[in-house]
This record gives sequence, C-alpha cells and structure tokens, in this order.
Amino acid sequence: MIKVIVGFLSLFQSGYEDNIKFIEDHNSNNSSYEVGINQFINTSYINGTTNETSHYIPSEHTMVNILSDKKSPKHVDWRKEGAVSTVKNQLDCGSCWAFSASEAIEGEWFLKHNHLFNVSEQELVDCSSYLGNMGCSGGSMDMAFEYVVQNGLCLNQSYPYNATDGQCQNQTCTKKVHIDKYYDVPHNNEKQLERSVVEQPISVAIQANMRSFQLYKKGIYSDPDCGDQLDHGVLLVGYGYDPDLDMNYWIVKNSWGDNWGEQGYMRMVKGIENPEGQCGIAMDASYPITKILI
Repeated sequence: MIKVIVGFLSLFQSGYEDNIKFIEDHNSNNSSYEVGINQFINTSYINGTTNETSHYIPSEHTMVNILSDKKSPKHVDWRKEGAVSTVKNQLDCGSCWAFSASEAIEGEWFLKHNHLFNVSEQELVDCSSYLGNMGCSGGSMDMAFEYVVQNGLCLNQSYPYNATDGQCQNQTCTKKVHIDKYYDVPHNNEKQLERSVVEQPISVAIQANMRSFQLYKKGIYSDPDCGDQLDHGVLLVGYGYDPDLDMNYWIVKNSWGDNWGEQGYMRMVKGIENPEGQCGIAMDASYPITKILI
C-alpha cells in the first residue's frame, strides 16, 4: 500500500514540477498570453493529452451561409447583453458537448423571450444516448440540439448536474425550453463564424489538449501548435480587438469553472491565416433556433 501511494505521489510531483517549469519558461517570453497554476497543475502530459479532453464527437448537419450587407460591428460580447449564464464546471465528466449545447440554447432563448434560464446539462448526458451521445464519455452539440428538438429540455433546478452517467429522468421534470431546428456554420470560414456570433452565442468545437491551453491564465491565446484535433466543445460569446496587443480575438466560454482562465473565459486569437482558425474554432460550429411560443 505504501509503495502504491508513493508511486502516485511521484507521478503528480513530476507533473507539477514539469508544469511549473513550463509556466516560468512561457511567461518569460513576453507572449500575448500568460499561463499559470490551476486545476491542471498536477497533470502529467503524455502526447499532449489529459482526461479532460477527447470528449467531442464531430457531426454533419445542414450548413447555412449567413449573408448580410451590413458591416459586422467592431466588437460583440453577449455577456454584456445578459444572454450568457454563469460559468459552470463539468468536473470529472466528458460532458463539454452538453454544456456547449445547453448554453447556446440559453442564449438563443434569451434573445427570443428575454428570459435567461439555466437549462439541464444532466438531462442531455442521461437521455440523449439514443442519438449517439455517450454521456460522460463524449458527445456532439448537434446531437444534443436534435434531442431538444424532439424532447424539449428541463431546467438545471429540476434536473441538476451531478457529473455522472445516470438513468434518464426526463419524465420527472417540466420541459421549459424548446427549439425548432439547428444549423451548422459553414466550415473553415471565420467570416461566417463572425456573422453567426453577431446574431447569437454559438457552439464551437476546438482542440483543447494543449498544455498551453489547459494552463491558460489570461491574455489572447495564440499557440501555432494548437490545430485541428477537435476534442472539446465550448461556447463562442463574441469577439473584439485589443489595441495594446494589436490583436483581434474571439471570446470563448469554457466549462472548467471560473478559476480557469479569465474567470472561466478565454480570449483566443481571431483571423489567423489558417482558415480553420486558432485551435480549429472555425471547423465545426453550430447554433439552435428556438421556438416562438404564442
């Protein structure tokens, strides 16, 4: 028993020391972003992966070009409009897809009905497996949207999150939110993604298995090694420009708690040469359209 405990301590200590050195080295390079100590500090990185990622399943659905003669505003931040709920924490469950989808629905519902709900991620985790989602083992925002099209969605208050795979209890709560349909943003097109988020918060898939991403603290994240290995679902809530850094950025809401990043958010560089965008943010984005109830 003592040998096992020492073994685990050695593993975590090795990860801690390696990550501290990574933080010190990175922050000495005057980058556009800083990394720091957070819940991933004891993680040992093997081939760039941890158990917090690889929980996103790509899917294909109808794509719609958002055409507009109007010039996009210089900045968008749906948090300031009241369309974004508080930062959540998915904990030790690969349910990022459920948080991304539920929060996109929350934002769209607010814009149509002027009421911001906290809807149930747990219902999506427990009840949408018949569509191909795998609960805490991963899922797709599109398949989560499809579930809500077919079933509606309860509130977190009546179907609370517990970060485990459970038996579906969607008959014991009251459906509060419904959507008619959902669309994919045209792939690999940041201009279309920009036009989409002008209209509402957008579900996006990104690569998040980079140490620089997971230890992100503040600033505009820009890592050329973060590419197209989509493994994490998050919510795009806007974009802006930082004159001090002379950089455009996306505003990304994560589901790793408000102690991560900039109070649970990341600013990610916008408009790079690669059409897939930083960390593949433009590769697989989608959004719901809620029902208008009379």
